[in-house]
Order: sequence, then C-alpha cells, then structure tokens
Amino acid sequence: MSLCIKECISKEKLLIWSVNELGYTLLKEDYNKLLFNESLCYVVFKLYKADVGPKYDIHLWIGSRTNERIITNGEIGVYDLDKFMKREGRFLREIQGYESILFISNFENKISYINLKSRVVHCPLPVSPFKVYRINTEENNKVTQIISDIQLLNHKDVYVFDLGGTIAVWNGPKSSVKSHVKGMHISNIIKDAEKNGGCRIEILNKEWLRNELRLLDMYRSNAIISYENKNILPDEVFEERFNAISKIYNVKVEKDFTIVIREEKKKFLTFSKDSCFLVNSKNLEIYVWLGKVVPKHIRKQIFKIIVQYLRGMKLPTYLPVIFVNEGHEPSSFYEAISFLSNYIASF
Repeated sequence: MSLCIKECISKEKLLIWSVNELGYTLLKEDYNKLLFNESLCYVVFKLYKADVGPKYDIHLWIGSRTNERIITNGEIGVYDLDKFMKREGRFLREIQGYESILFISNFENKISYINLKSRVVHCPLPVSPFKVYRINTEENNKVTQIISDIQLLNHKDVYVFDLGGTIAVWNGPKSSVKSHVKGMHISNIIKDAEKNGGCRIEILNKEWLRNELRLLDMYRSNAIISYENKNILPDEVFEERFNAISKIYNVKVEKDFTIVIREEKKKFLTFSKDSCFLVNSKNLEIYVWLGKVVPKHIRKQIFKIIVQYLRGMKLPTYLPVIFVNEGHEPSSFYEAISFLSNYIASF
C-alpha cells in the first residue's frame, strides 16, 4: 500500500482509505459523516488492544458499481496492510447493502452511500423483520419458515420467533427434547450471524397458551407478510441454512499454479502452517483460515478464490466471509469448526 502506514497506525485506532483505479487516499474527514461512493472501494482498518484473538480488523468495502480493476487494487491494499501488521488480525469482505454489523458499528451504527449522480442513500443498522421458524418433530426436526398467517401453534412442535431485539423459543408441551436442542441451535445462529450477539434469547417452557397468544399477536402486528397470493403460495418454505451442514475445504496450489478447492471428507485434520482451509458454516458465513507460511499465490488471490467458490456453489456473493490468520483466530472460528471430530493445529 503506497501510504505512510506506520505513521498513520501509530496515531489512530480507526483509519479509512478510499480506493480508485490510480491508488489509495487516506481520508481525513469525520468518518461518521462519510459518504461511501458506490463506484469505489474502501479499506477500513480498526486496531484493538488484545492479548488473544485478532489484534485488528481490515474491512474491504465494495460498492455496487465498483469495477474489477478497483476491486483488485483494494484486494492488494488489504494484502499489503495485513502483511505490514505481521498477519496478526482478520480481514472481512463487505458488500454494499450487506455490510456486517461489526463494520457498521464503526460509524455510529449507520452508513450512507453516494453514487455518480450524487444521490444519497441512507443505510440504517439492519433490523430483521419479524419471522417465525418451525421445528417439525414428526419430520426429523425439519426446519421451515412460516410465510402465511398463523392461527395456532402445533403443540408437538417447537417455534422460534425472531422478534427483533428478542428471540423467543416456544417449546410445545408435547415436543421432544431433540427439538428443544434444535430450537436453541437455530436461535444461536440467528443471534450470532444476523444480530452479532445484539439480542436476548427467551425460552418458553410453561404457560403455553398465554405465551402462544402473546407471540402470535406480536408477530401479526409487526411481520412483513403479503397475503394477496395466499391461495397460491405454500404456508411454509424449507429453511435450507438451518438444515445445511458445515463443510471444510482444503485450498491448494497445483504444480501448474492452478488453485484447487477440495472438500475434506475426513473429520480429523491437521492445520499446518503452509495450509489454507475454507470453512462453510452451514451456508451462513464462510471462514478462511490462512497458515503462517501459506503460499503467497494463495494469499494474493484469496478474495478471487472465495468469489469463485461462492459462484460455483450457487451461494450469494454477499455471504459474510471472514479471513483469519494462524495464531489469531476469533472465538467464533472455533465454534465454526466444532463439527470436526478432532484436529491438530498450532493454535
């Protein structure tokens, strides 16, 4: 990165560079009043005082109108900055309109965009519309999202109500223990992946009828639902992300310098210093683990490798992607690989 990085970082905890086709510009204005240009990239650097885990975050923000040349410049900037910081943090890919709560929290919980026509679009802190998920005990705890009007709850099932600041888990009086566990699992996924931990989980095991009426009333008053085509649309839709399983892939460079992504079927893995692993956490988020001496060819191409993977798997390209360096993994990474039976690693 063609900047005086050392002098800047020694003074500030938050730094932002705008990226265009010619290079990088360190921004001096009030970051809380910053307008993100939809045609540019931005490199946002946040420094932490941490003894364990990541010591900094680097966010690569990509606008909806950004061309490939600017994106490549942004990727190079992240690579150089991470190298300068001795690979002791994590970096994240942020897509306009799908920014992580961690990113937005740097700007008083709101950001604004500006396009080439100077049209300003405000983006407040995302708040999930009220939703209801059903765990069907008679169908092997299959998870669906209810998209029709709800009259009554099935007392054999478990329902998870996403009510914004609260996630309520209604365990039916005839539901099974396994479905209770699945309900907590779903609640924690929503809490961590969608709300960055910023909500509380309420478990309802008693006073079923009273709580049923209370939850349904809250849901009907706030849910964003259209009943115009209720005779055509199904009452429920299969919720793939809560039924998906986690997978791990080994990213390697072949002799002809082509990069190959292979799924690891075995549950016992060695996280060696020269390896790179991609962890798909139930189609909710992607973790990329980078060893200390992983081939430079992989490090420099890692953003493009991820985009290639997302497109190949037909996953949304805005899916959250967190890149972690060996020895500075966040606690959420350990949770993401908890499905492995065992592993050997330097961390």
